[in-house]
Amino acid sequence: MKRIIAVVMILAIVLALAACGQTEVPPAEKTWEDQLGNKGVIRIGNSPNYPPYDDVDGNGNIIGYDADFVAFVSDYLDYKVELIPLEFNTIIASLDAGTIDLGVSCFSYKEDRIVEYSDSYLDTTQAVLVRADSGIKTSKDLAGHAISAGRGNVGLDLCYDFQTNLKDIKVVVGEETAVSVEALKSGAFDAYIAERAVCDSYANASDGKLVVLEEDFWPDSIFVVAKKGNAELIGKINEAIEAYRASEESQKIFDKWFK
Repeated sequence: MKRIIAVVMILAIVLALAACGQTEVPPAEKTWEDQLGNKGVIRIGNSPNYPPYDDVDGNGNIIGYDADFVAFVSDYLDYKVELIPLEFNTIIASLDAGTIDLGVSCFSYKEDRIVEYSDSYLDTTQAVLVRADSGIKTSKDLAGHAISAGRGNVGLDLCYDFQTNLKDIKVVVGEETAVSVEALKSGAFDAYIAERAVCDSYANASDGKLVVLEEDFWPDSIFVVAKKGNAELIGKINEAIEAYRASEESQKIFDKWFK
């Protein structure tokens, strides 16, 4: 009996020592690729109705400053990307749903957007687009007029800022930029606010019907967005943005679309 007890005790000691010698293996850290919906491709939501940032050519291909920036990122990371056309207001919901991995569509910073923001890849300003015969020459002349900007855009925040500081301004919430610009031409409202390059693009294509006020408003920057929590993915994109900012290619792309 004593021998049996001794054997049991020895076994217990051996097992205890074995347990002490075991090292817990920590779970593998998530990489940026783990935060993609489909490894091997980065799916990017883009709203191609905001030239010169985002547009489509005659074959339905997405073109513009953002598309060329995305191409640089793809080359730099040596990783396939897919541009997916979406309405601007659905891009963040698509991130949350996991149907896209990033949003690249002239996103300014807005505090109420629950997303991961990248470092900025372009600096810009807001501007005001008006009919040439409107009599509006400066921002002070907006008093007593109806003004508009796209839903969810920083320009709409600027509209409300004008409404606060000038008398009798009516704010009209716009939708797709091209539709809103046609509404401006028809007199549905008297001014449209967007990034300066966008305002310049529509003015240049209007045969003199539209002009852009000389004033710049709200110095702004443009960012890539990802689903909240996907910090590793945004960190990888930031590597590409740093390289983009430092490259000669960034200036070439800027000159191509804005000069």
